[in-house]
Amino acid sequence: MGQRIDVRNILAIPLNMGSEDFAAWHFDPRGIFTVKSAYHTLEDQREHLASRQTGESSSGVARTASLDWGKLWRLHYFPKVKHFLWCFAHNTLPLRMNIDRRGMEIDTRCPVCHRLNEDGGHCFFKCKYVKAGWRVMNLKHIRLELMQYSSALDVCKHILNMKEDKMLTTVLFLWNWWDARNKVNAGEDRRSAEQVYDRVMRMVSETSLLSPAKSRPNVQAQRKWHPPILGELKLNFDGAFFDEGKTGGWGFVVRDH
Repeated sequence: MGQRIDVRNILAIPLNMGSEDFAAWHFDPRGIFTVKSAYHTLEDQREHLASRQTGESSSGVARTASLDWGKLWRLHYFPKVKHFLWCFAHNTLPLRMNIDRRGMEIDTRCPVCHRLNEDGGHCFFKCKYVKAGWRVMNLKHIRLELMQYSSALDVCKHILNMKEDKMLTTVLFLWNWWDARNKVNAGEDRRSAEQVYDRVMRMVSETSLLSPAKSRPNVQAQRKWHPPILGELKLNFDGAFFDEGKTGGWGFVVRDH
């Protein structure tokens, strides 16, 4: 129950008898609900909660402004990669947990490993198959660095502050893993970590051509042999031909984990 003075003030408000009552959206001055106003309200609440958790006194505006979005859009990357990174930072990718929060009843387990719920942390850093990808890319230390952050925005900020060659390789791995995940989600076969690696390095070369010559990153990734993941076999093979003797040979080795 409210205070008596509040009750009197409420009862003293004149009623408009010329119109019907309607359900009003509190966060809009006209009382009209729009997706835009709901989005801004949600973002304000997220920023306010984040500022309270980190001890900031502002409403979260400084946190959003701390990431230079212009730096992202100025990158000499393919537009689809920059759009992916923007969605990644805002946690708006159609991950299964994100879809579930929007009211759709779906299986929230990771479509790749079918073990745990698929949120951003699991999809890009914790799934056993993505961890194999980070390892084959020789970026395991980067994965551990990024896992220290609790928000996708902070992860993206860290990535944008990396050295140019590391940033390029990291971003393209994330994009290619997301592409591989989507293929599995659509019913296609899962790509191996080595297949993802090959796609990343091909895109590194293609993306480097988009940069001005003076600023092209010098990406020289040294590929090391890694054992296959548990439950799989790896086949390594090689061959040679000697023109003088018209002879040749080949061989292969099959290894488990």
